Amino acid sequence: GPLARITAPGAELRVATDIPDYVRQTLEEVPPAGFTLERQAGLGKAWDDWLSTRYEQKALREGRQPHYLTFRRA
Repeated sequence: GPLARITAPGAELRVATDIPDYVRQTLEEVPPAGFTLERQAGLGKAWDDWLSTRYEQKALREGRQPHYLTFRRA
């Protein structure tokens, strides 16, 4: 896909969202586009260098659960 063409082999792609449909769609569309799922984590399992955003804090206050997906460019 277009993203794979401009991404170096071995590059990491991170997706963070609290919207279940985005998680589903990401898991369906990103691997066929040239990326391998390395890690799928939920609440409290963000990346070690993750800086929480105001959107994430709002989602947590409203009871929505964030998901953190890590892909690697093939």
